[in-house]
Amino acid sequence: MVSDLLVQQINGRPSPTLDEPVYPTPYVSVFITHFLNKPKNNLGIFRKLYIDHDLSIREIESITESAWSKTTIIETMQEREITKISSSKSNRLRFGERKVQGLIVPHLEEQKVIQKIIGLKNQGYSLRKITKLLMEKNIKSKRGGQWDKSVIRDILKREQEGI
Repeated sequence: MVSDLLVQQINGRPSPTLDEPVYPTPYVSVFITHFLNKPKNNLGIFRKLYIDHDLSIREIESITESAWSKTTIIETMQEREITKISSSKSNRLRFGERKVQGLIVPHLEEQKVIQKIIGLKNQGYSLRKITKLLMEKNIKSKRGGQWDKSVIRDILKREQEGI
């Protein structure tokens, strides 16, 4: 047993004696479950994880070793009205945009379609009729699928607001 103590692992190599300093594991979990209680009792930690570090509910549950269940996390978010400024939808490219070297730039072909949509709306076409015309002309949506009138409405709203 003493010989087992003499051959300790220090920095990945066996230590022949106990004279060398024993370094603690470099990773020490900050989350000790009996100190956590519930997320609503630890708003500072919760906000840091959820907002500052942009962790998902599932990731927070995993980090806290399930001390904070998804249900209690969601309840806390609703009670305290905690939301992220950027949602997963806002990370998606909108119709008329593309990414070049990490920058969002106008997608010229899609911009032409947007101008056509605006023109049709100005001529009095309904959202449903515009949707039908785009599908008849085989103009694909951003994801390559069919058009929906809600997408047309969002495009028109965005263009009207100049966003």
